[in-house]
Amino acid sequence: MWIVYGIIIAVYLFLFLVSGRDSKNPFQNMAFFLYKRYLKKNPFSSGRIRRDMEMLCPGLAADGMMYSYSKRKQPMAFTQKIKNLSLEDSYYIRKLSVTLLLIFSADLLALALYLKNSNDRILQEGKYIERKAYGEGGRQVNLQAKTGDDGSKNSHEFQLSVEECMYGEEDVKRMAGEAAGRLADIILGENPSQEEVTGNLQLVTRLEGYPFQIMWESDNYALVSSDGTVTNEEVPEAGELVNLSAWFTYGNYREEHIFCVRICPPVLTKEEQMVRKIGNALTEAEKDRQSKQVKLPESVDGTTIEWREKKEDSSGSLFLLMIAAAAGVFFLQDKDLHEKARQRNQQMLMDYPGIVNKLTLYMGAGMTIRGAFSRIAYGYKEKRSSENSKIRYAYEEMLITCHELESGIGEVQAYAGFAKRCRLIQYTRLCSLLSQNLRKGNSSILSALKQEAENAFEERKNRAKRLGEEAGTRLLFPMMLMFGVVMVLIIVPAYFSFSM
Repeated sequence: MWIVYGIIIAVYLFLFLVSGRDSKNPFQNMAFFLYKRYLKKNPFSSGRIRRDMEMLCPGLAADGMMYSYSKRKQPMAFTQKIKNLSLEDSYYIRKLSVTLLLIFSADLLALALYLKNSNDRILQEGKYIERKAYGEGGRQVNLQAKTGDDGSKNSHEFQLSVEECMYGEEDVKRMAGEAAGRLADIILGENPSQEEVTGNLQLVTRLEGYPFQIMWESDNYALVSSDGTVTNEEVPEAGELVNLSAWFTYGNYREEHIFCVRICPPVLTKEEQMVRKIGNALTEAEKDRQSKQVKLPESVDGTTIEWREKKEDSSGSLFLLMIAAAAGVFFLQDKDLHEKARQRNQQMLMDYPGIVNKLTLYMGAGMTIRGAFSRIAYGYKEKRSSENSKIRYAYEEMLITCHELESGIGEVQAYAGFAKRCRLIQYTRLCSLLSQNLRKGNSSILSALKQEAENAFEERKNRAKRLGEEAGTRLLFPMMLMFGVVMVLIIVPAYFSFSM
């Protein structure tokens, strides 16, 4: 795996060298290089994303067109343009830079984990395993045994439990409790019964819930050792009986229980016999707990064994997980953009009744449509500058319309552009009333605006009511969870009280 990780780092180094130094962010430089070099025809381009960006950035168009009003700082952080690119290109370059950063981080973390696993070696010189000092506990070592002297070697996997160093029996005092009734079934392990034992026995030294230390003795160590290892390659077909003595000790208390088992011959292939012999040799090598090292057997029955430590490498899983996270971030940014556009539309709908009311008030006082429109827009601008308040998209679009009017664009065209940028039917309806009054000189504009204001206020009340109902629906699931917890707290104590 380290070759793959190294290749990825080399690719990033190449991109770093060829992407230039136009920005302090190297990943943004790489993203710009890749985007302009290989993604000229953007496969991720979406009309919806383009529309959302235009709505969230008043005065900027996703295709690169800029209004004069857009020279000021934009409200959304992602709208700052990169290298004079269009707004849409800047957005995708930022997405790509975040993805590159996550992939690079995943590669470094995976490489570090791989190197840590590789350097944390327990097997020394190919045949020694260091024991831990007294009191530090044992360790589990995963091993691979390669057998055979010819070109085609067989590989076998073993797990060796290397116990801590023991300096003498007086250093360790064992205490346990009597559990002979349970022990009769536990010692069988995977064997079917005491009358048919073909595999190793599970001669446990402790039983959970009992304060006893259990020590085992066998009347035939050639067949069954004290640790439960069964050597039955030369057992006759009828089998042989072996008595196992279990000594239960607790302080000065000591009691013996005898279990009689019949050892039957195994049905093993040649390969299985080799595996068993290697396992037995490993067990014998580990028995001498007075030594600080465990010397692994170099051969069994004339067959040379080459030992290697089996390492668990989880760096690949970490790398794939981070790659999936990078892909998720890349595509979820579009969802975040759509959510911001939806919130923008909600905000504009909430501001609509106020705008219509202000227009009605100013025009009723004798102001022209253009004068009332400008008064509302510039009043918002002064308030925003003095109070540093949150941006209101409807008023931002009105400011853009005012700048268009100042630049010489006709009122009808400017109001049509305002309606088009707002992308909401309410604002389209309002602009139609204004444009109709300019074209035909409709004298009933005030009554039409008053009716529109009443309708807008009713729509706002209905919208607020609907949002409240949606909030109540979203709270339904947490309430059901709380109800379930309360039921558990009530039923469980009641059940145990009846049981008692």
